[in-house]
Amino acid sequence: MASADVELDERTLVQPDLFVACPRADGALPWKWSESRRLLLAVEVESPSTARRDRGVKRRAYLAAGSDEYWIADPVQRQLLRIVGGGAVTVERGRFAWAPAAGVPPLELDAAALFAELPAGG
Repeated sequence: MASADVELDERTLVQPDLFVACPRADGALPWKWSESRRLLLAVEVESPSTARRDRGVKRRAYLAAGSDEYWIADPVQRQLLRIVGGGAVTVERGRFAWAPAAGVPPLELDAAALFAELPAGG
């Protein structure tokens, strides 16, 4: 993975750890990162130095920009916080599915397996 700047608006530039961009209005994939203002999914991997920003500033920025979902991977708690566009939060510690759009097969994930290879305490 490589960092990519995503311009959510004229004043907000972020570099999510992982993201899924919304297709352009014509249905094509974005050609430039600057065309990826709305994200279907943004994921940040939390660390002690980023926790406050990930849970505050970035959460508000992604939701304000219309991102469908924002996930915070918490390696210390070995869980994934899922925040949907309306702000509802669920905590995932086991198997779950993410479906980016109607008619698209869901992506099946296992939060426990994602964190299984980390040493104790993250």
